[in-house]
Order: sequence, then C-alpha cells, then structure tokens
Amino acid sequence: MKNIHENSTLSYKEHQEEGKQESWRRKVWDVFNEWGVPLCDSEVHEALGFPDINDIRPEITRMKQEGLLVEGKEKVKSPYTNKRVRVCVTSGLPYREKILKEDDNG
Repeated sequence: MKNIHENSTLSYKEHQEEGKQESWRRKVWDVFNEWGVPLCDSEVHEALGFPDINDIRPEITRMKQEGLLVEGKEKVKSPYTNKRVRVCVTSGLPYREKILKEDDNG
C-alpha cells in the first residue's frame, strides 16, 4: 500500500504530463486574487467547481511553500465541512499582516 506522499507525488507527475497543473495553478491563483480575502481550501474548491477537492488542495500547499500564498495563524471553521481548517491569502494582499503566522523570534 502506498503512503499519501507517494500517491500525491504520482498524481502530481500525472497532472504535469497531462498539462493540468499549470491551468489549475492559474485558476486557484485567480480565485484568491479575485476574492481578495482569506479562503479555506473548500471555498476555493467550491468557487472553481472542480469535482474533487484533492484536485486543488496540493496546489494550494505548493503555492504556500513557494511563497505565493500565506497561511493564517489560526484555523477557522469551514462553511462546508464544519471542521477547523487553514485559510490562505495571496502574499501581496492587505490581509497579509493580519493572517501571517506569528514569529516567536520577534
């Protein structure tokens, strides 16, 4: 049985080969830019109407790792799942200072 990371890596490679990754990245980026507010993964998924949230969740994580998105310091309750989840926002929006993770080093 493959672990989640192996499956994610395989899926990512398949999407790159199919040319989906760049188009999904652009669509995800456009949602964050157009809405201009912190969004959870479910809100982005709903806005895009993709059939599976796992189509966009890894892309949000990659964009966060690359510094295109920043994650809020606190979890919020998803309006779709009623569970506590992350929210992200583009790194250049005014909300950035408000939602950046606090740096314990000052």
